[in-house]
Amino acid sequence: MVLLAESGCSGRMGNKQRDERSLKRDLAALALLALVVFLGASLWSHDPADPPSRLVWPENESVVNVCGRSGAWVSRRLSDLLGVGAWYMVLSLAVLDATLLARRPVSQPLLRLAGWLLSLL
Repeated sequence: MVLLAESGCSGRMGNKQRDERSLKRDLAALALLALVVFLGASLWSHDPADPPSRLVWPENESVVNVCGRSGAWVSRRLSDLLGVGAWYMVLSLAVLDATLLARRPVSQPLLRLAGWLLSLL
């Protein structure tokens, strides 16, 4: 009888720890979702004439990007660094976020990260 009581107690503690880990994972997934929405909106509304640009003259007097000055800066840097690959990065982050929100385990995360980095080339 003592063993059953102890195993029930440890089972509850295991569930509590699992719930805390799930909560942390869910919060991280929600933060990633906010980042994906921000990046997607800033790339979608990218205007080459927004203020940090030197490609277009005269540049816009006010920022046209829906995410404001920070969205214009991020979309400019992502476009310069990755080009069309910036959309691939946002799409990849969205797939990762959907996997995290569905609470599906990610098997071999380092191998998947290496494969994703190679797919950028």
